Amino acid sequence: MKYACMIVLLLAGVGCISEVGDTDVEQNIGVGENTDVWAEETDVAGATASLAVSASGCKVKGFGFLGDKTLVLGRASQIEGEAARGFWVHIGPRVKDGKRRYRRTTFFGRADEVRCQQNGAVLADVFGSGKFNGRRGFRFRVAVQDLEPPTPDFYSFFVFDENDEIVFFTDGTIDPGEISTELTQ
Repeated sequence: MKYACMIVLLLAGVGCISEVGDTDVEQNIGVGENTDVWAEETDVAGATASLAVSASGCKVKGFGFLGDKTLVLGRASQIEGEAARGFWVHIGPRVKDGKRRYRRTTFFGRADEVRCQQNGAVLADVFGSGKFNGRRGFRFRVAVQDLEPPTPDFYSFFVFDENDEIVFFTDGTIDPGEISTELTQ
């Protein structure tokens, strides 16, 4: 898999970044850390590419639909050293639940942390807490890969209970719609 390091970076929040500056020491740099350096990345096939590691601030906003008609809506931002601001909403399609009853998966949350990194596309994560299906006490993580149009953006959404267990997960492309990200200095 040619882009294994990028996938690890997106899903786990760390990279396979090495040879930063003049050092030969392999380093893992967390998404959102302000490093203000260029790094060289080596993929599993041995090819290298340059990438910008991070910025000191991040803005994520937009809305759209996943393929199953799930509505995604949010706006969140954070500047290094300041508290995150914003919200995230995730409303699933109506699904029949038993006799003549329909339910939707819903999440309404407040952003507690926002991280971005540019790696070709901009990768963004929004973390926070909120209500899942009307009940308080849940945390969430949104992972977005902001791609250039006409390619749809990729979106993942996780909900965690008080024991850090994943109680809900969905992912897919945002189409129609757009999630835009902005790195700030």
